Amino acid sequence: MTTAAVQATVVTLLTLIATWAGLLMAVALLLPAATQVAEHHLQTSKARSFVLGLVLLIGIGIGFNLFRAGNPLAKLLGFGSLELFGALLVLGAAGIAQLIGRRGEPEVEKPNFRNLLRGSLTLSLAMGFPFIGWFLFAPLAVVFALGAGLLSVWPERRLHPTALPPVISGGGPTHEGLNH
Repeated sequence: MTTAAVQATVVTLLTLIATWAGLLMAVALLLPAATQVAEHHLQTSKARSFVLGLVLLIGIGIGFNLFRAGNPLAKLLGFGSLELFGALLVLGAAGIAQLIGRRGEPEVEKPNFRNLLRGSLTLSLAMGFPFIGWFLFAPLAVVFALGAGLLSVWPERRLHPTALPPVISGGGPTHEGLNH
């Protein structure tokens, strides 16, 4: 392996870590209420999040098989389902990042940009750690994130706004403006 190949691999890995952290921060800042619901479910219903995540992994497998099918309609259905699962994954992972960020500074009650940045980078770096991160932490984080993402958008599982901690300040929507 040449030095250029090693450098390209390192740069690619660092770029993926940075863009994943940025995506998590963007989702948490754009969808603060849904991210907080996901964070709440990660704290209070870990088992439910895990089991739902495992069930959604089966759905992802079906989506991949549809995407590989020869029929264009099946390919479109598979692609659409994979996009939906990806959206749930990112929403749940933003909840994980917010939870990690809060736990890094427990005396701060409301989520803020610094905590969100800390949580996103911590999650991204942990998933990029060789072997343990790739084959243990990342799969577990994906399963929990899928389950929490589904719980955050599932209508029966939505929490009343007063049961949630306040949203990230900075001009975003507040809980008073949510329809539940």
